[in-house]
Amino acid sequence: MFSKKKKEEEFFSEMRKDAVSGEWILVAAGRAKRPHEYARKREKPQSQSTCPFENARINGADPLLRYPHPVSSKKDALDDWFVQVITNKYPAVLPHEDRTCAVAGEDGPYERIDGVGYHEVIVTQPHERSLGQMTVEEASLVIRAYRERFAALKKDSCIKYILIFHNHGREAGASVSHPHSQLIALPIIPPDVQWSVQGSADFYEAHAACIHCRMISWELEDKRRIVYENKDFLVIAPYASRISFELRIYP
Repeated sequence: MFSKKKKEEEFFSEMRKDAVSGEWILVAAGRAKRPHEYARKREKPQSQSTCPFENARINGADPLLRYPHPVSSKKDALDDWFVQVITNKYPAVLPHEDRTCAVAGEDGPYERIDGVGYHEVIVTQPHERSLGQMTVEEASLVIRAYRERFAALKKDSCIKYILIFHNHGREAGASVSHPHSQLIALPIIPPDVQWSVQGSADFYEAHAACIHCRMISWELEDKRRIVYENKDFLVIAPYASRISFELRIYP
Protein backbone atom coordinates (compact mmCIF):
# COMPACT_ATOMS: atom_id res chain seq x y z
CA MET A 1 0.00 0.00 0.00
CA PHE A 2 1.50 3.34 -0.96
CA SER A 3 1.10 6.64 0.81
CA LYS A 4 -1.16 9.45 -0.36
CA LYS A 5 1.92 11.51 -1.25
CA LYS A 6 3.38 8.72 -3.39
CA LYS A 7 0.02 8.16 -5.04
CA GLU A 8 -0.29 11.89 -5.78
CA GLU A 9 3.15 11.85 -7.43
CA GLU A 10 2.47 8.61 -9.33
CA PHE A 11 -0.84 9.83 -10.72
CA PHE A 12 0.12 13.48 -11.15
CA SER A 13 -1.78 15.14 -13.96
CA GLU A 14 -2.14 18.61 -15.38
CA MET A 15 -4.41 20.59 -17.67
CA ARG A 16 -2.65 22.12 -20.66
CA LYS A 17 -4.25 24.87 -22.73
CA ASP A 18 -4.08 24.77 -26.52
CA ALA A 19 -2.73 28.23 -27.34
CA VAL A 20 -4.65 28.36 -30.64
CA SER A 21 -8.09 26.85 -29.91
CA GLY A 22 -8.28 27.72 -26.21
CA GLU A 23 -9.16 24.11 -25.35
CA TRP A 24 -7.93 22.56 -22.12
CA ILE A 25 -6.34 19.11 -22.54
CA LEU A 26 -6.00 16.76 -19.58
CA VAL A 27 -2.63 15.00 -19.48
CA ALA A 28 -2.74 12.09 -17.02
CA ALA A 29 0.16 9.66 -17.34
CA GLY A 30 -1.09 7.46 -14.49
CA ARG A 31 -4.16 6.44 -16.53
CA ALA A 32 -1.89 4.32 -18.74
CA LYS A 33 -1.50 1.86 -15.85
CA ARG A 34 -5.18 0.92 -15.71
CA PRO A 35 -6.09 -2.61 -16.85
CA HIS A 36 -7.46 -2.93 -20.37
CA GLU A 37 -9.78 -5.85 -20.78
CA TYR A 38 -10.25 -4.85 -24.40
CA ALA A 39 -6.54 -4.52 -25.23
CA ARG A 40 -6.90 -7.68 -27.27
CA LYS A 41 -9.95 -9.19 -28.91
CA ARG A 42 -11.87 -11.41 -26.52
CA GLU A 43 -14.26 -14.13 -27.57
CA LYS A 44 -16.23 -13.91 -24.32
CA PRO A 45 -16.89 -11.04 -21.90
CA GLN A 46 -15.06 -11.01 -18.60
CA SER A 47 -16.52 -13.51 -16.11
CA GLN A 48 -17.97 -12.42 -12.80
CA SER A 49 -15.36 -14.45 -10.92
CA THR A 50 -12.52 -12.29 -12.30
CA CYS A 51 -14.37 -8.96 -12.43
CA PRO A 52 -12.83 -6.27 -10.16
CA PHE A 53 -16.26 -4.70 -9.58
CA GLU A 54 -17.90 -7.73 -7.97
CA ASN A 55 -16.63 -7.33 -4.40
CA ALA A 56 -18.57 -5.59 -1.65
CA ARG A 57 -15.37 -3.62 -0.97
CA ILE A 58 -14.05 -2.68 -4.40
CA ASN A 59 -10.34 -1.73 -4.25
CA GLY A 60 -10.33 -3.16 -0.70
CA ALA A 61 -11.90 -0.08 0.88
CA ASP A 62 -15.33 1.01 2.04
CA PRO A 63 -17.25 2.92 -0.65
CA LEU A 64 -17.84 6.67 -0.52
CA LEU A 65 -21.54 5.93 -0.93
CA ARG A 66 -23.59 2.73 -1.05
CA TYR A 67 -27.24 1.86 -1.66
CA PRO A 68 -28.80 -1.60 -1.20
CA HIS A 69 -31.09 -3.09 -3.82
CA PRO A 70 -34.49 -1.32 -3.77
CA VAL A 71 -36.34 -4.58 -3.01
CA SER A 72 -33.79 -5.94 -0.54
CA SER A 73 -34.84 -6.94 2.96
CA LYS A 74 -31.23 -6.61 4.20
CA LYS A 75 -30.92 -2.84 4.05
CA ASP A 76 -27.65 -2.68 5.99
CA ALA A 77 -25.92 -5.77 4.57
CA LEU A 78 -22.66 -4.79 2.85
CA ASP A 79 -22.84 -7.75 0.46
CA ASP A 80 -26.36 -6.83 -0.68
CA TRP A 81 -25.37 -3.58 -2.38
CA PHE A 82 -26.86 -2.39 -5.67
CA VAL A 83 -24.99 0.91 -6.20
CA GLN A 84 -21.70 2.00 -4.72
CA VAL A 85 -19.41 4.95 -5.38
CA ILE A 86 -15.65 4.53 -5.09
CA THR A 87 -12.56 6.60 -5.79
CA ASN A 88 -11.09 5.67 -9.18
CA LYS A 89 -8.06 3.43 -8.72
CA TYR A 90 -6.42 5.06 -11.74
CA PRO A 91 -7.54 8.70 -11.40
CA ALA A 92 -7.25 11.30 -14.14
CA VAL A 93 -7.24 13.97 -11.41
CA LEU A 94 -6.62 13.97 -7.66
CA PRO A 95 -7.20 16.49 -4.87
CA HIS A 96 -4.06 17.96 -3.34
CA GLU A 97 -3.20 16.25 -0.07
CA ASP A 98 -3.66 19.55 1.78
CA ARG A 99 -6.89 20.26 -0.18
CA THR A 100 -5.49 23.44 -1.74
CA CYS A 101 -6.78 24.53 -5.14
CA ALA A 102 -5.03 24.04 -8.47
CA VAL A 103 -2.03 26.25 -9.20
CA ALA A 104 -1.82 27.88 -12.63
CA GLY A 105 1.45 28.50 -14.40
CA GLU A 106 3.14 29.16 -17.73
CA ASP A 107 5.55 27.15 -19.86
CA GLY A 108 6.87 29.49 -22.53
CA PRO A 109 3.85 30.58 -24.62
CA TYR A 110 1.63 27.95 -23.01
CA GLU A 111 -0.69 27.96 -19.99
CA ARG A 112 -1.09 25.06 -17.60
CA ILE A 113 -2.91 24.28 -14.37
CA ASP A 114 -2.56 21.40 -11.91
CA GLY A 115 -4.91 18.49 -12.59
CA VAL A 116 -6.58 18.89 -9.22
CA GLY A 117 -10.04 17.42 -8.75
CA TYR A 118 -11.96 14.24 -8.07
CA HIS A 119 -12.39 11.09 -10.16
CA GLU A 120 -14.99 8.60 -8.92
CA VAL A 121 -16.64 5.45 -10.23
CA ILE A 122 -20.34 4.68 -9.74
CA VAL A 123 -20.74 0.90 -9.97
CA THR A 124 -24.00 -1.05 -10.24
CA GLN A 125 -24.07 -4.65 -9.01
CA PRO A 126 -25.54 -6.52 -12.05
CA HIS A 127 -22.60 -7.77 -14.12
CA GLU A 128 -24.21 -7.62 -17.56
CA ARG A 129 -27.17 -5.26 -17.09
CA SER A 130 -26.65 -1.67 -18.14
CA LEU A 131 -28.60 1.45 -17.18
CA GLY A 132 -31.15 1.08 -19.97
CA GLN A 133 -32.03 -2.46 -18.83
CA MET A 134 -32.75 -1.57 -15.20
CA THR A 135 -36.13 -1.15 -13.56
CA VAL A 136 -37.32 2.36 -12.78
CA GLU A 137 -36.52 1.81 -9.08
CA GLU A 138 -32.99 0.61 -9.86
CA ALA A 139 -32.24 3.43 -12.30
CA SER A 140 -33.57 5.91 -9.73
CA LEU A 141 -30.91 4.74 -7.26
CA VAL A 142 -28.19 5.37 -9.84
CA ILE A 143 -29.48 8.89 -10.53
CA ARG A 144 -29.73 9.47 -6.78
CA ALA A 145 -26.05 8.51 -6.40
CA TYR A 146 -25.15 10.92 -9.22
CA ARG A 147 -27.07 13.71 -7.49
CA GLU A 148 -25.60 13.10 -4.04
CA ARG A 149 -22.00 13.05 -5.23
CA PHE A 150 -22.59 16.11 -7.44
CA ALA A 151 -24.07 18.00 -4.48
CA ALA A 152 -21.19 16.98 -2.21
CA LEU A 153 -18.40 17.93 -4.62
CA LYS A 154 -19.87 21.24 -5.75
CA LYS A 155 -19.29 22.51 -2.20
CA ASP A 156 -15.55 22.42 -2.91
CA SER A 157 -14.63 25.94 -4.04
CA CYS A 158 -11.73 24.54 -6.10
CA ILE A 159 -14.15 22.70 -8.40
CA LYS A 160 -15.59 24.59 -11.39
CA TYR A 161 -17.12 21.78 -13.48
CA ILE A 162 -18.48 18.27 -12.85
CA LEU A 163 -19.05 15.70 -15.59
CA ILE A 164 -20.86 12.36 -15.16
CA PHE A 165 -20.89 9.76 -17.93
CA HIS A 166 -21.89 6.09 -18.21
CA ASN A 167 -19.58 3.34 -19.50
CA HIS A 168 -20.57 -0.07 -20.86
CA GLY A 169 -18.25 -1.86 -23.24
CA ARG A 170 -15.30 -1.01 -25.43
CA GLU A 171 -17.29 1.29 -27.70
CA ALA A 172 -18.07 3.50 -24.69
CA GLY A 173 -14.39 3.77 -23.79
CA ALA A 174 -14.57 1.37 -20.84
CA SER A 175 -11.48 -0.60 -19.79
CA VAL A 176 -13.65 -3.01 -17.74
CA SER A 177 -16.79 -4.59 -19.22
CA HIS A 178 -18.88 -4.39 -16.02
CA PRO A 179 -21.37 -1.49 -16.46
CA HIS A 180 -20.34 1.60 -14.52
CA SER A 181 -20.43 5.39 -14.60
CA GLN A 182 -17.66 7.87 -13.89
CA LEU A 183 -17.65 11.30 -12.28
CA ILE A 184 -14.85 13.78 -12.93
CA ALA A 185 -14.72 17.10 -11.08
CA LEU A 186 -12.33 19.64 -12.65
CA PRO A 187 -10.76 23.00 -11.72
CA ILE A 188 -11.74 24.57 -15.07
CA ILE A 189 -14.89 24.96 -17.17
CA PRO A 190 -14.38 23.40 -20.64
CA PRO A 191 -14.60 26.02 -23.42
CA ASP A 192 -17.45 24.24 -25.25
CA VAL A 193 -19.55 24.43 -22.07
CA GLN A 194 -18.69 28.11 -21.66
CA TRP A 195 -19.62 28.78 -25.30
CA SER A 196 -22.97 27.03 -24.84
CA VAL A 197 -23.83 29.02 -21.72
CA GLN A 198 -22.69 32.29 -23.32
CA GLY A 199 -24.63 31.52 -26.51
CA SER A 200 -27.81 30.98 -24.50
CA ALA A 201 -27.24 34.26 -22.65
CA ASP A 202 -26.59 36.14 -25.90
CA PHE A 203 -29.83 34.82 -27.44
CA TYR A 204 -31.82 35.88 -24.39
CA GLU A 205 -30.31 39.35 -24.47
CA ALA A 206 -31.13 39.73 -28.17
CA HIS A 207 -34.63 38.19 -28.18
CA ALA A 208 -35.82 38.27 -24.54
CA ALA A 209 -36.53 34.55 -24.86
CA CYS A 210 -35.01 31.22 -23.84
CA ILE A 211 -33.30 29.58 -26.83
CA HIS A 212 -33.88 26.05 -25.54
CA CYS A 213 -37.59 26.77 -25.01
CA ARG A 214 -37.76 28.17 -28.54
CA MET A 215 -36.06 25.06 -29.97
CA ILE A 216 -38.33 22.67 -28.07
CA SER A 217 -41.41 24.51 -29.30
CA TRP A 218 -40.20 24.40 -32.90
CA GLU A 219 -39.14 20.74 -32.82
CA LEU A 220 -42.52 19.68 -31.38
CA GLU A 221 -44.22 21.50 -34.24
CA ASP A 222 -41.80 20.42 -36.99
CA LYS A 223 -41.42 16.78 -35.81
CA ARG A 224 -38.69 15.89 -38.34
CA ARG A 225 -35.94 15.43 -35.74
CA ILE A 226 -37.92 13.92 -32.86
CA VAL A 227 -36.48 10.55 -31.86
CA TYR A 228 -38.68 9.96 -28.83
CA GLU A 229 -41.09 11.86 -26.61
CA ASN A 230 -43.31 11.23 -23.61
CA LYS A 231 -45.04 13.45 -21.08
CA ASP A 232 -41.75 14.21 -19.29
CA PHE A 233 -38.99 14.22 -21.92
CA LEU A 234 -38.22 15.03 -25.53
CA VAL A 235 -35.31 13.43 -27.42
CA ILE A 236 -34.19 15.06 -30.66
CA ALA A 237 -31.41 14.85 -33.21
CA PRO A 238 -29.91 18.37 -33.09
CA TYR A 239 -30.35 20.60 -36.15
CA ALA A 240 -26.56 21.11 -36.19
CA SER A 241 -25.16 17.83 -34.85
CA ARG A 242 -21.46 17.96 -34.02
CA ILE A 243 -20.98 14.19 -34.15
CA SER A 244 -22.77 11.20 -35.68
CA PHE A 245 -25.77 9.92 -33.72
CA GLU A 246 -25.78 12.91 -31.35
CA LEU A 247 -28.99 13.24 -29.33
CA ARG A 248 -30.29 15.89 -26.94
CA ILE A 249 -32.66 15.10 -24.10
CA TYR A 250 -34.89 17.94 -22.92
CA PRO A 251 -37.23 17.83 -19.91
